[in-house]
Amino acid sequence: MKQLHVAIAMHSGETIVDMYGDRQGTSINMAARVEEKAKKLTKDENCILVTEPVKELTNQNFSVTIEPIKGFYTLKGLSGKHKDKLSQ
Repeated sequence: MKQLHVAIAMHSGETIVDMYGDRQGTSINMAARVEEKAKKLTKDENCILVTEPVKELTNQNFSVTIEPIKGFYTLKGLSGKHKDKLSQ
């Protein structure tokens, strides 16, 4: 039987709605890049990859454990290095 592996990425931030109703901005780009990173990091496991803003919002409202990924990562199209958090 073939297994299904799920990689979910979450980011929270401000967006801009264009004249067609589509959302744009750095937060949208960040979410897309974190999703790409989640797919690469989790080929054999299920996981949820969240950014620091989501971790902070989650800790304020829910009782969950979020474990850090070791190191910093570059994300395509976004300057600097980013430290994501991994929750399994």
